[in-house]
Amino acid sequence: MEQINNTTQVFSGRTVRQKVLLFSTALFIFNLVLKLLFIDAGDIALDEPFTLFHAQKSIAGIFEMLKDENNPPLYFLFMKGWTSLFGIGAFAARLPSVVFSSVTATLLFILGNRFWNLRTGILAGLIYTFSSFHMFYAHDARVYSLFCMLSALSYYFFFSLSQNPSSRKFMYWWIIINTLLLYSHFFGIVLIGSQFIFILLNKTLRATIFKPLVVCAITLLLVFSPYLSVLFQRFQSTVHNTPWIQAPVWSDLYTMLWRFSNVPVNTVLMIILLVALIAMAIAGKYSKDINKNNLTKSVLFLFLLPYLSIFLVSFYIPVFLDRYIIFISLLYYFSVSISLDRLIPENKSGWLILMILPLMMASTLKLNPGKKKNVQELVAKINTTKSKETALYIYPEWFDLNFVYYYRRDWFREPLKTKSLMRENSIFPILKPEHIDTLQLKLVHDVILIDATGSSTNQDNEISQRIEKFFRRKKFQRFTSIFISFISADPNELRQIIHLSASVLLQCYCKGFGFYSGVLGHRTACRLRFHHGTSTGCPCTSASTYSWIRNFISQAKYRKEVLGGELLVSTGWIHSSGF
Repeated sequence: MEQINNTTQVFSGRTVRQKVLLFSTALFIFNLVLKLLFIDAGDIALDEPFTLFHAQKSIAGIFEMLKDENNPPLYFLFMKGWTSLFGIGAFAARLPSVVFSSVTATLLFILGNRFWNLRTGILAGLIYTFSSFHMFYAHDARVYSLFCMLSALSYYFFFSLSQNPSSRKFMYWWIIINTLLLYSHFFGIVLIGSQFIFILLNKTLRATIFKPLVVCAITLLLVFSPYLSVLFQRFQSTVHNTPWIQAPVWSDLYTMLWRFSNVPVNTVLMIILLVALIAMAIAGKYSKDINKNNLTKSVLFLFLLPYLSIFLVSFYIPVFLDRYIIFISLLYYFSVSISLDRLIPENKSGWLILMILPLMMASTLKLNPGKKKNVQELVAKINTTKSKETALYIYPEWFDLNFVYYYRRDWFREPLKTKSLMRENSIFPILKPEHIDTLQLKLVHDVILIDATGSSTNQDNEISQRIEKFFRRKKFQRFTSIFISFISADPNELRQIIHLSASVLLQCYCKGFGFYSGVLGHRTACRLRFHHGTSTGCPCTSASTYSWIRNFISQAKYRKEVLGGELLVSTGWIHSSGF
């Protein structure tokens, strides 16, 4: 009889392991399929060309570039090997991010199942899977999906070590993963630092794994020491230079969670669950299992400490950016999943209730978040208008790689020659008005200005004025990141139209609202595409936005009389569900 019971237990154990393996595999494949659907639907844009361009350099060239770059070398070195094998097309460039993101979903399930229970693992894995925020970075040829995967692994070995302090295997793996984490993104320091602080503040852990902690700290310091000087220089540069990230406002504590949660209704529900878990942890009533209570407290600590600390530091050194704190979103999903598991009874009805939140996330998931940068379309338009006697200016200068990637792929593949090839063909990246050489303007017949921010279209902008003043009697064209072009024979009228349209080029939301507007004419062509972006401390307000659109419509008749030909004016209101 005892032999039969032992056999049953072994068989039952194998069945459980098989179920876990089956669900892990299914979740990975599901993520992979979901994230491959629109992998190359959007243009290679934003910072992706930067990664692909520098990944083609020699290893020495990569490290030279990284002296002035805010990322460590791991991802660039990985992409160097990857692109040398598979090329720099959109599908090939983004495929690693898709795989990393899919692995992360599986790791979250394994984490939840290993340290809490099956329900927690399933919830955490599904909530992550249906996050539009993580879908975006799964389609981004940048380090962030890799950073997320390494963060999940770091948490796994941290929790494993905290429960098995004498295990050298877990300690070695914790050191290896944290080393990779440090060399993938500088904010890995925040993640690892929060783990160390939790151990030092926890009396039980401090007594049991203090030695592994010291070994890990010394080892990490040694392996990262070659890069400490670069880290210090980048920190000094961030402190002393004008920040490109704006200081946060208190509402950003909510809007950041909004980005992680797809839409407001999900956000409110998840915040309620988060608060409930904090209350249970403080009261010590989460579970009768002391280990689970300690793990739950560690999850809350590792979520709240970095989240609130980075937010508060950002009032002095602005760094509260969603992609920088992407690792925190994993613990946010975990906290919500743990809370749901604790509050919902373990029966069939409970399983149905548990699935409500994942279904809410799934129903609001954007399978193709997109980068809203129609670079290919912009290049196609320029190819029809630019001649050998045309000077093309790209503002700001960092947009040059976005442009060249689609304009001349052969130039892009020659990183040591790209800049000189651009100059030889009268293509000039600029950042300031003085970068425009008036002697060069005398040698060309036409000028095209690409504006990747919209800021150079402001009335007082000196870049526009410098070119327009010189080309008062010549054709002047302008393109922006949301694709707007003006063609006119009369520069005076052209200038007026540019000024009237300037306020739509702020590329931001105003109090949660967005708008689009377009004009299509015979002699004047203008097309604006809605840009789903974010802006903290937006310089405009919803009232000024609405006022501009009213003025735009009211002057349509005047424009038609001046320009002639057919003229169509259309406006639309887009009530945004989130930033």
